[in-house]
Amino acid sequence: MDEEVIAGFLKKPSSLSLEEQKRRSRILKRQWKKFLEEQKKLAEDPEIQEYLKDRFEAIERQELLEEYMFEEYLPIGKVAKIFKVSTETVRQWIKKGKLRAIRTLGGHRRIPVKDVLNMIEERMKLRSR
Repeated sequence: MDEEVIAGFLKKPSSLSLEEQKRRSRILKRQWKKFLEEQKKLAEDPEIQEYLKDRFEAIERQELLEEYMFEEYLPIGKVAKIFKVSTETVRQWIKKGKLRAIRTLGGHRRIPVKDVLNMIEERMKLRSR
């Protein structure tokens, strides 16, 4: 874009002639259309989609962990929510030894927060390979 066009955009619309306002509008529409097409191409790129998905999951997981930060043990439901899996999957992880759990007096399982953090770290390492 040349300096005249930039200077024209900086002028107040009321100080421009009708023809100049139309020209300016056409240029802006073209640029906006080009921008939207570029964004659409980016959004369709599988690598970018995967990256964004990972980032959103990481942010969501971080928010959940901050919510549970001061707890020493978590119930199965909260762990399932963090990993976006079913409670049955968490129970299977406990049976397979992927997570440790203690039982409350009422028979409910509780998972140490440290183990949850370790599992998150392991999963992040696996994804980065």
